[in-house]
Amino acid sequence: MFHQLIQLAMSENILFRMGFFSAFYAVCFIGMYFYGRKGSPLLAPVLCAGLWLFFTVATYFVSGAAMSCFALLTVLFLLFMLKPPPDNSLQIFFNENKIYKSEKMPKAVLDVLGDRKWLLAESKLFIRSNEYVNYLFWQGHTTSSIYNGKHSTTNYRYYLAFIFEPNTVSENFKKKAEALMEKSHYTFKEKWKYFFTLDTEKPFLVQTAEDGAFIIAFDTFRDAKVYAKNLAWMKANIETAPKNNQRTATYIPSWQSRASS
Repeated sequence: MFHQLIQLAMSENILFRMGFFSAFYAVCFIGMYFYGRKGSPLLAPVLCAGLWLFFTVATYFVSGAAMSCFALLTVLFLLFMLKPPPDNSLQIFFNENKIYKSEKMPKAVLDVLGDRKWLLAESKLFIRSNEYVNYLFWQGHTTSSIYNGKHSTTNYRYYLAFIFEPNTVSENFKKKAEALMEKSHYTFKEKWKYFFTLDTEKPFLVQTAEDGAFIIAFDTFRDAKVYAKNLAWMKANIETAPKNNQRTATYIPSWQSRASS
């Protein structure tokens, strides 16, 4: 009887030890799964699940402390093995949408948007195979510093602007863009959400510049998915102005000269 009690106590101790360290290994390898799934979507779940099972079973035979050290060394090794690939999603987005570096910086547009350290690019929005609208694609940012008495922290705010050549988009498209900016229909849940996070779906500025260029500017993150969503709205709603209104005399001087000239 006494021998059976000792065996029961030992088995309960082993089960407790295995349960405790199994949870520890699960935390380690679940973390590794989320770290490595982008770089190795097939290998990461199989490898992490297999290693968790191996270390859990091994704890029955080997000291939990020793196996924990071995598990941590394994995690360090996996940090290199499952390292995610470089994020080139923005470059893919630019290539797919044929957005290329530009030298155009119309002064009238810059007067509206201000100096936000803009990166200049341009592309075309095709309405039909033989009909398109030229637009500028500007990425910008501003910085602000917060001093807490000991250290200074720099915050970045990013912007994305779609700028259509003077008098090339319809009045109906302009009205759609102005309607997109409206937030009065937001539910309480949406208002609460955007109180804490950046609203990248609604433009903060919709305006026609002095030279006739039409500007739609968003708060944004440097993220291909956010850019793609904004561009998708442009593609879905773009309408051209009547031919006799396009490319007026204001177009030539303002869009062929640099702001610095």
